[in-house]
Order: sequence, then structure tokens, then C-alpha cells
Amino acid sequence: QEAIESAEQFKAICTEHGVKLLHSECIVGWRHRVCGRFDILADVGGKTTLIDIKTNAKFPEEYLRLQLSTYALAVNETLGIKVDALAAIWLPKKRKAKWVDIDAYKMPVVLSMVNDYAISNAESETVLPY
Repeated sequence: QEAIESAEQFKAICTEHGVKLLHSECIVGWRHRVCGRFDILADVGGKTTLIDIKTNAKFPEEYLRLQLSTYALAVNETLGIKVDALAAIWLPKKRKAKWVDIDAYKMPVVLSMVNDYAISNAESETVLPY
């Protein structure tokens, strides 16, 4: 029953925001330093929007800001698509689903963080923790 309610809330949020799917569940990467799979890339009101779906009890906004900003860099590199906006669809159990706009880090900040992380982990095969 919870899964059905979550699916209905997800559909309602997508309809409310006019989400038009472009890609989903694509693996993207950036210069062999970042690799991951995003949930949704969509046209939302004329903006190419990278959307993550979260079901956590507590909404991880700062984590998502880093994750989606990094994925935006990788989407551009892998798919050749510039991401205009970031968002999340939060589907917490037993609570109403919510659309959350996420403020992206500026690209120089993302590049610096990715490069710093890669340098500090050059000896291992560790990747960013998402």
C-alpha cells in the first residue's frame, strides 16, 4: 500500500511540475574522476532539470547539492547536455511527497571539489560516495 501511495504522489508531483522525461537511470562520468547514475533528466518549464528521487526520513539537502552539481558536470561531459536546474522529489514514508529545488554549486567550485577529492584519493580506486 505504501508503494502505491508513493507512486501516486510521484505521478502527481511530476504532473504538477510539468515534468517531461528526457533520460532516466543513465550512467554518466567526467574525466575518469566521477561516475554515477542519475535518476531523471527532464524538461521542466523549458529548463533541462536533473532530478533525484529520495525516500530518506530526513531530507539530505547539502548532500544532494553536491551530488546533483557533480552529476550536472558529468551529464554535460557524457551526454553533451547542459543542465539548467536541479531538483529532488522527496517521498518520505507516511508523509506527503514534496518537490524541492536545489541550488547548484557554481562549476568552478564543483571542479575544485572533484579535483581535490581525486588528488587526495589518487592511491586508491575510491570514487565519490554516491
